[in-house]
Amino acid sequence: MQFYFASSSAIAIPIAEKLLHRNLLAGFLSNPDKPVGRNLRQAPNPFASWAENTKLPIFKSSDTESIKDFLTTNNVDLVITCAFGLIIQKSLIQIPKLGWLNIHFSMLPKYRGAAPVQRAIMNGDTETGVSIFKLDEGIDTGLLAFQRKIKIDGKQKTTEVISGLSNVASEALVDLLRSPEDIVYFQQEGEPTFAPKISKSENEVDWNSNSSEIFNLYRALDLNGGLFTYFRGNRVDLTSLEPSEIKVSVSEIDSENGELLVGTKDGSIAIKTLKPQGKREMSAKEWINGARLVKGEKFG
Repeated sequence: MQFYFASSSAIAIPIAEKLLHRNLLAGFLSNPDKPVGRNLRQAPNPFASWAENTKLPIFKSSDTESIKDFLTTNNVDLVITCAFGLIIQKSLIQIPKLGWLNIHFSMLPKYRGAAPVQRAIMNGDTETGVSIFKLDEGIDTGLLAFQRKIKIDGKQKTTEVISGLSNVASEALVDLLRSPEDIVYFQQEGEPTFAPKISKSENEVDWNSNSSEIFNLYRALDLNGGLFTYFRGNRVDLTSLEPSEIKVSVSEIDSENGELLVGTKDGSIAIKTLKPQGKREMSAKEWINGARLVKGEKFG
């Protein structure tokens, strides 16, 4: 049988790699190259870049008719997809004999949408999961082929959670693809919730939040640029931090004990490393020594 893997994201590489090593794939689908950098040179997305270094063919297109012709010409029986970045039209869904299997990192119907792991961590969830389902015309609404929960540790970031989920998904797909015609599909159960795409405004810290909320946001957004704030009008990226119970006024900077604490609604955040705009990443101690803080100064 002809199984193709479709993605445009680095998060799918570990899964595709395992299927490749098991000789379960005939090739890859991905989005076309895009201009990047100052010179706007055409470059492949992370998944396509990896796939091009395998010995299997890759077809890159975002045009429905072109993909339709490719699937038909190559007699593709099944497409496995993860973070493809393309809405799959009904006309495409119907071409492979066994349809399309999509990998989604949540316990569907919970967290349908683009950022399920980030939203779960932002909400302080202690578990999430993997759902592998048959694509239909809805958004993450198809019949399930596989579903399994995993725990989220209170300090894990999105990248770490996705790594664990990828391992589960890989093992499940190896089993499913042994006999894809015999997959027993089942309905999603429960009330749907949604996980919209992360917006750039979410990366700026609102110091009037609880410390746990800011820490969860820090954990959640490591794949999306991380957290930042402002100091004396200049952007500062917060590269490592943790919650503290020490009470400091909201957004005020306290460095009296050698720690870099910033006040929150219910305590403070201890910043361990940070990167001021135009400078290298540095420790909190280095930053304090160079900033020459005035008592009462604030972030934000």
